[in-house]
Amino acid sequence: MGKGRGRKRTGTGRRAPLDDATPGGAAHAPRGTRPSRLLGWALFLSASLPVMFLLILRQWDVKLGQGAIYYRYSQLLPIRLWRCWPLVPIGAAAAGALWFLSRGWRGAGSALACCVVIALACWTWWLPPHPIPQHFFNFWSQSQDGAFSMQALYADSAADYLRVFDKRLDWPVEQMGGTRVLSNTPGMTLLIIWLWHAWPMEIDPPGWLERYILREYNVTREQLFGTSAGVKVSFLVTAMLAASGVFAYLLGRVLLSPGGAAVFAIAVTFNPGTVHFSPGKDPAQLLTINAMLWAAFAGWKTRSVRVSALAGALLVIGLALGLIHVWVTLAAGAAVAWQRWHERHSMQVLFSRNILPAAGGAAGVVLAIYFFAHWDLIATCLHVGRRYVQLQRETKVNHGLWLLIGLPIFLLFTSPVFWAFLAADLRRGWRAWWDHGGIGLRLTVCTVAVMLVTYFVGLSWELPRLWVAFVPTLTLGVMADRPLAHARSPRSLWPLVLIAAVQLLYCGVHGSILDARESEYRIISQRLYGMKFESRSGLGGRVQWGGQGDPMDLAVAVTERDHVRGAADAPVTLVEYGDYECPYCARAYPVVKEILARMGGKVRVVYRHFPQNSVHPHAAVAAQAAEAAGAQGKFWEMHDILYEHQDELGEGDMLHFALLAGVEVYRFESAVSSEVFGRRVRDDYNGGVRSGVKGTPTFFVNGVRYRGKVEFAEMAGAIEGSGIRGEGSEESAGGMA
Repeated sequence: MGKGRGRKRTGTGRRAPLDDATPGGAAHAPRGTRPSRLLGWALFLSASLPVMFLLILRQWDVKLGQGAIYYRYSQLLPIRLWRCWPLVPIGAAAAGALWFLSRGWRGAGSALACCVVIALACWTWWLPPHPIPQHFFNFWSQSQDGAFSMQALYADSAADYLRVFDKRLDWPVEQMGGTRVLSNTPGMTLLIIWLWHAWPMEIDPPGWLERYILREYNVTREQLFGTSAGVKVSFLVTAMLAASGVFAYLLGRVLLSPGGAAVFAIAVTFNPGTVHFSPGKDPAQLLTINAMLWAAFAGWKTRSVRVSALAGALLVIGLALGLIHVWVTLAAGAAVAWQRWHERHSMQVLFSRNILPAAGGAAGVVLAIYFFAHWDLIATCLHVGRRYVQLQRETKVNHGLWLLIGLPIFLLFTSPVFWAFLAADLRRGWRAWWDHGGIGLRLTVCTVAVMLVTYFVGLSWELPRLWVAFVPTLTLGVMADRPLAHARSPRSLWPLVLIAAVQLLYCGVHGSILDARESEYRIISQRLYGMKFESRSGLGGRVQWGGQGDPMDLAVAVTERDHVRGAADAPVTLVEYGDYECPYCARAYPVVKEILARMGGKVRVVYRHFPQNSVHPHAAVAAQAAEAAGAQGKFWEMHDILYEHQDELGEGDMLHFALLAGVEVYRFESAVSSEVFGRRVRDDYNGGVRSGVKGTPTFFVNGVRYRGKVEFAEMAGAIEGSGIRGEGSEESAGGMA
């Protein structure tokens, strides 16, 4: 047997590795081929260097970011590493899938590969120690994806939310509690509204999830509602990420061999970006991105009008989740057009068979949404785009510094699969890749170009989370021209297994080093809605909600200046932040009156103003009118009249209401526009912001935010429970600062 058997020889007489073959002939690669030494070194360096660098930064406690925007290091590294053990059987299943595919058993191999990516998505949910409290924080905190949950909480229906969404885009950042909702289209909120209608929170009697939470954690009824709601959203976005892995495999099959597609699906579904920020909105939108790209490339390869129309429809559906779909489409479309031009093919075919049908599919979905949901999606996207640009100018960060550190931080989150195949592409130099590269070269170049545009003219911080959307086109670009990603011979099995194994190991360790969304830090430092973390051993711990004496949610204590209704010595204080023009507050008004009437001396009610001027232009005037009446001892009379005549809140109506309330009109008229009362309303509003109020009505029961339904039975149960715990406690009755 000759030493050179199994490898072709180059013109210089050297044996060429597998990566020297052309993609077109990769399916017939010679027997006995092995991955090049460069591929092995690329895998080793791309996996070890970022991990070593992160461990050094963690040891020296160097911030991975700047100012208030940075990623924390995990304080539970040993626990997180221990929780990586499921990656061993998942990796074995991945190797089995590649073995089936290399043997030509496509059905079994494809099914097992899809099961692998689904299992990886589920593992990202399970990775954080005590995942339920951490995911509750991620989907209940305004600074995280909880911003979408808060929007859904105060919306009666998707139609109601869409009617006010464009107006809410003009709200100040302080009122929205951050920029998450302001810089995104409303698709995520709409999904949460649908989820909670399809799978409502079951508090009394509790459902299976609620029973588990009650058994494992010491929660009250109010806390159970929020915890259950947040965890259910985490299930939804995890399922979306899992489904995105299936579409990633289908996308890979358009341009790669079955084995290459399996590795591609693993790299897209399981990378540092998805591990750290899943479950979350940004990894979840990989579902629409991968589905859109699959339809776009399949339509291009097969010249199918129907599939291209489907791609356009999926683009519009994706736009409801985020504008990033436009940038991904731009990169993919430019790469395909460039490839057609390079091959000297007619651009007319591309236009007639792909672009025009895609535009038709997109237009059809836009029109369907407009006629059936009465929602102008294009107008909303344009409004979000303008607001996004405005937010970038308003964000208080060091833009110059982030231009220097933003890209290096992103590179710490890139995958070994990307670097290994990029190194193989560049083995013979940039010039050779440029001269002989195909669709992979063009897809890589166009994606990088689009990313750099967004980097310099858009956002240069939080790239590991935001640029997750570009992982499919980046990874597909570096793999599409590589023979290894096209090989079908059993001899190509071990290189692909090695690449997949390194990817799994790297992401497991990488995900253990960082606490990117700081939910773990919030638990340990007891800054997560009163939860405590109690370590039982070096590899375990216990999370529970704190009881009486823990920090409460109400930031401003009840004092003599507040408007109080009910017995002064009542054991329970119900604080409401309301808006006289808000329809939801009007629906809550009779509920609160019923509570006072039926619960007697058990509860007192405090009303504070939270006018949402951008959507309710008369709310501030009505609030000042109530304060002016209150100066004459008629606050509650005016309060009742304003809610009972909510459709008549013009300035001219206030004098009539003053007469009905029994105040002296002349004193009222001179006082209603006084700066004193305007300042009082603003003080209430600012106190609400400090307490985390984002919409109306918002209630606090003995200082703890009430998160249940605004219905008598549920609110009465929360009040009864609070009365038992807080009876005789001055702090409980008055709230805590």
